[in-house]
Amino acid sequence: MKQPIRSFSLGLLTAGVLFLIVIYFSGDSTTAIEETSIEDLIVAVEDDGYHVLTQQEYISKSVGEEKEETEETTEEAENTNQSDENNSSEEENDTQEDTTSTYTLSIDPGVTPSEISDILFDNQIIDNASDFTQYLENEDYSLKVQIGEYELSSEMSHYDIAEEITN
Repeated sequence: MKQPIRSFSLGLLTAGVLFLIVIYFSGDSTTAIEETSIEDLIVAVEDDGYHVLTQQEYISKSVGEEKEETEETTEEAENTNQSDENNSSEEENDTQEDTTSTYTLSIDPGVTPSEISDILFDNQIIDNASDFTQYLENEDYSLKVQIGEYELSSEMSHYDIAEEITN
């Protein structure tokens, strides 16, 4: 039994020594990069189809894109405002009143946050049940939900609803 174990350990030792020799004599690829000049690296990167920018060029380009996006958003908002001006203010007030929903939520012992979210979604208080459940869990409201009845409306934010059902 001793002979096979000795042979196995001798094989491991030999393999380890061979690996060390290969690593030592093969050289390190990072030293080749460190010895290469920045200009040569830029040429190599540009040959591969990429663009190299200085920090100042990058900042000016990114600021320029933000300005373009802001201008496009402003134009869209102006177009929307012009079309909205054609509608009468009475119609806007009526639609705002029609879209507001109220609901009395009754929380019993053992109700989970996902069940609360589903109830609020079904009664058109919130737009997305999973988003509200995630909000309760991320902001640590899920463990603070109190038993009781709460008057909630669709105009309330997730924060307002969470504060209401945890106080």
